[in-house]
Amino acid sequence: MPIDENGFLGKEAELSAGKIYEKHKDYFDFCYDVNQFAQKEKYKFEPSDNDGQKLVAILLFTRILNSTQAGVFLINRGFCIEGAAMVRIVFELLIYLKNCCTDKRFHIQYAQQDILKRRKRLNTVVNNYPDDSDFEKIKEYVNSGGLDELNREIKRENIKELPTKFDLAKKVGMKHDYDTVYRLNSDAIHPSIKSLEKYVLGEYGELKTIDSGPNDNDAEIHLCTFADYLLIAVHDVSILFYNDIDPSFETFRDRLNQLLDKYSETWKPSTP
Repeated sequence: MPIDENGFLGKEAELSAGKIYEKHKDYFDFCYDVNQFAQKEKYKFEPSDNDGQKLVAILLFTRILNSTQAGVFLINRGFCIEGAAMVRIVFELLIYLKNCCTDKRFHIQYAQQDILKRRKRLNTVVNNYPDDSDFEKIKEYVNSGGLDELNREIKRENIKELPTKFDLAKKVGMKHDYDTVYRLNSDAIHPSIKSLEKYVLGEYGELKTIDSGPNDNDAEIHLCTFADYLLIAVHDVSILFYNDIDPSFETFRDRLNQLLDKYSETWKPSTP
């Protein structure tokens, strides 16, 4: 069969995407509507170089929007594990965005993390690859005082690591999502044996076959989560930029609640 020959890159996968869409049509259509709403709102936000908070907020918002679109595409194509990974990524972006919108100094701390990462990379080369010619230019930079200057800047500006993601989530009222959405979908980012079980078709613990083809497991709850987080992002950035939200926002929230009610009627808990 073509799906066995070409996997997700074959024409058979396109036909499968159509079937997955029809099966979860209400959820996909809602995501498409929310996405269109967010795209429209995006062009209302006009950041400037003089306002770092708003600039970083719109950059994070754009990344959330793009990542949501990627996630919905993956779910539609039957990439259940990869779709779960995108849910986790969007959550992480969202807690950064919410902190940026509610804390006037967060965007500075967030940007400064790049300096700490640069120091870490330089130290890695110095400590682990002292004789490796592939890093010659980096070692020249270090030997010319680059690392010392970086250390002085970190001390001068009192640059510190950001709080943990748990603490950032708790600060903006998303502790529950951290303990559920973030933790449960972390297996898709850090490949645990649990995430590999998605490929196993078996019964009563007995292996029948390995299936790596399209899979729409958890499609509906993932789609609801993508839409929910994108709506939260639109709300928070709208408040930051013009202290107001589009009237249609509440209509979308009502539609989301209706879909969640519909999902809860058929939901069966999976093994934790």
